[in-house]
Amino acid sequence: MDITCRLLFVTVFANLLVVVRLYEVEKVPLYIGGLFPSDIHERYGGLISTAIEAIEHVNNCSEILAEYELVLVWRNTKVDIGLGLYYAYEYIYHGPQMIALIGPLSSYESISVNPAIKYYHLVQLNTGLARILGDEQQYPYTVQMYPEVDSVARVALIKHFNWKRVSVLYRADDDYWESLARDTVVGLEQEGVSIISVEAVGENADVNILNLKNHDARILFILGYSDQAVKFLCSAYKHGLYGDKYVWIMPGWYYPNWWKSLAEDLTDCTPEQLDLAVEGHLGIEVYPVTTDLEKLDFTVQSVTHDFKTYFEVLRDRVLVDFSWDPFAYDMVWIIALALHATEDRLNSSGSTKRLKDFTYNDKEIADMIYQETKKVNFYGMTFNVEFDDVALRRRTPHLIQQLQNGKEIETCRYNVNPDSLECFVPFTWDIEGRSPPIDGATEVIVVVSVSPEIRYSIYGLTVFGILLSLFFLFVNLKYRHTKVLKMTSPILTSLIPIGCILVYSSIFVADLDPTLISEELMGHLCKVQYNSTFNLVSSYSVIFMYVQIGLLTIGISLSFGALFMKTYRVHIIFNVAMKSFRTKKGLQDIKLISATILFALFDAIVLTLWMTLDPSYIITVKFDPVLDMTEPEKEIYNVAVLKTCSSKDELYYAVVLVTVKVVLLLFGVFLAWKTRRVEVPGMNESRYIALSIYIVAITCLVSAAVVFFMKQNVVFTYTFLGSAILVSNTSVLCLMFVPKIKLLYLTDNTKSQRSGMSMKLSAFGKFGQNDDDITKLKSQLNKKYEQLSQLRQILREYASCDTHARSLKRELKSDQGHKA
Repeated sequence: MDITCRLLFVTVFANLLVVVRLYEVEKVPLYIGGLFPSDIHERYGGLISTAIEAIEHVNNCSEILAEYELVLVWRNTKVDIGLGLYYAYEYIYHGPQMIALIGPLSSYESISVNPAIKYYHLVQLNTGLARILGDEQQYPYTVQMYPEVDSVARVALIKHFNWKRVSVLYRADDDYWESLARDTVVGLEQEGVSIISVEAVGENADVNILNLKNHDARILFILGYSDQAVKFLCSAYKHGLYGDKYVWIMPGWYYPNWWKSLAEDLTDCTPEQLDLAVEGHLGIEVYPVTTDLEKLDFTVQSVTHDFKTYFEVLRDRVLVDFSWDPFAYDMVWIIALALHATEDRLNSSGSTKRLKDFTYNDKEIADMIYQETKKVNFYGMTFNVEFDDVALRRRTPHLIQQLQNGKEIETCRYNVNPDSLECFVPFTWDIEGRSPPIDGATEVIVVVSVSPEIRYSIYGLTVFGILLSLFFLFVNLKYRHTKVLKMTSPILTSLIPIGCILVYSSIFVADLDPTLISEELMGHLCKVQYNSTFNLVSSYSVIFMYVQIGLLTIGISLSFGALFMKTYRVHIIFNVAMKSFRTKKGLQDIKLISATILFALFDAIVLTLWMTLDPSYIITVKFDPVLDMTEPEKEIYNVAVLKTCSSKDELYYAVVLVTVKVVLLLFGVFLAWKTRRVEVPGMNESRYIALSIYIVAITCLVSAAVVFFMKQNVVFTYTFLGSAILVSNTSVLCLMFVPKIKLLYLTDNTKSQRSGMSMKLSAFGKFGQNDDDITKLKSQLNKKYEQLSQLRQILREYASCDTHARSLKRELKSDQGHKA
């Protein structure tokens, strides 16, 4: 009500002044129609009074339009299309002849009103932003005074906070907002900013808000009018997209406290709830007023000096309330300068027409006014004023505001030339320990690798294990002719430390740092890389996987194969031979060694088929993100990744290798049970075999559990699995050779050793467990068989003779009885 009374008083006073001046100087009036939303909110409340003041300044200037007097006639459209059309036609049909129009100011009105006015050849200045208003076919006399908020300003703001992930929401039924969203997306992407979601929002924003929540969007642009922005924010409040983790960026030209006046009519949220949703949001708009009055240049020398005090008051007021008053002032000067240039052009062209002769049918003068408007160039209260070819205002500085404790505070200014962001007031965030909010959880890719200290420690122990294996191999070969080691088949036993050396060697290729391997080389290596579930090495710390699998499988086959083949011969000698009282043929060392090599050859064949028939390819394994607790407020998650190789059918090949090894270990369990009663020193190893199998089985089970439950902790897993190989491999090695070395040390190896047998084998006499002893025993046994056969034959002959003698004796006794 106060604003309306003030405007009425100003209008009456201004019209009285016009009448007085017309009477005094007899100037020709040029009427300018005004369509203003004067009482919508405070930001527009001073437009009319400022425009009238500008009219006075122009009329008081003798340097332009000396023969004319500008007169402003205005109406309040209340941003209503119907009222805008009504008042426009009222001007045309019931008012004085208009020379130009200021307004409608909003795009919403202009899109509908301006096409109707074009038939009356009136140049119209507005502050609409819709790009369609630049279409000279539909809007041939529309001049857009309000410069578009440039996407460069949005990009500069995003870069200022170092945000890399943003989302954009725009009004779905408006070409202007769609094109603006497109420009914003392109500008941000050119600067390396990732657009995680672009949402075209209709009446129901809940679906869009839920999608943003699923994408973990934190920095969100709203491109739309305030009526839809309030719906966005109400939905965001309901779904929790507000507070210290989220930043909403929207147009800054919304009127103060716009959400409170719209909450009840357009949403089911309370003003208090929307207060929470909008707090801390950022607004970007064209900077409303110049701060450097020394640059003012209206092309009329006297203006800047004569009205300096007014300019200072206007500037200071606008910097407080951020009203659009300076745009009203400059629009009057645009029309005045364009009319002055048109009048000069008519005079210089020799035409008899003048501005006072303009009618709604005069397309010639209308076109001149429009063309001269596009040529206007001066530095006014809204910075430099000039237009492009379609009468769109060129770029000007931008204002960035933040809502702090319910008040819009100017924080930064974006300068056009040069491009720079200048901040005056610090931003405030409802966040402890960090500023500004982050754009989302940050994932830092960490290539899987083990620290050199741990790796070299494992390598050192591995070297020790290899040296220990070489020592046992040396002792076994050097003293192979002694009775103690001769009975243990030293040639066959030598395969055990060789196999253990291969298993130890697999550790060296278990954690080759993938950062040292190029992509090209990685691609070649994939052709010969494999994976397996049997090995005890971390599946995500390998590059030469096929080498590791080959070393492990072949090493296990050699060590356990040789051990079990040696035990198998003991089983044959002390079990099968005793039952049939003869030994089987074909237990020479060469055949047992050949059988052991066949186990390893089978592994090699499976690996070769795997490599040939199932090509490998590079895969990147990403593990679950782990929050960096050094700065948890920054939500930095370390994501361990591993580049390795995989193949389509790797599981089947791995199952084959594992199955063969399991069968081999079960065969060892069987042999250990069958030879448990053999008490010949150096030959009864059933207890050591059982312990070895037990250690390997327990190690595999525990290692599998560690891989499953602790796979995220790469360092721990690598350390544990490397230690598991060392412990299990060293234990098997020591169980097989330490007792032999101890027996070798305690026994006098210069004398022939004899061992008693618990299974009543004393009849076998002395024998050695080599081919010569076996042949000798066979020969002795055959001789015993021959002697036994001869004795049986003699006994049969003796028995036959004894029977005959008894018969004769009975006959003799019978004859004597008869004689008596």
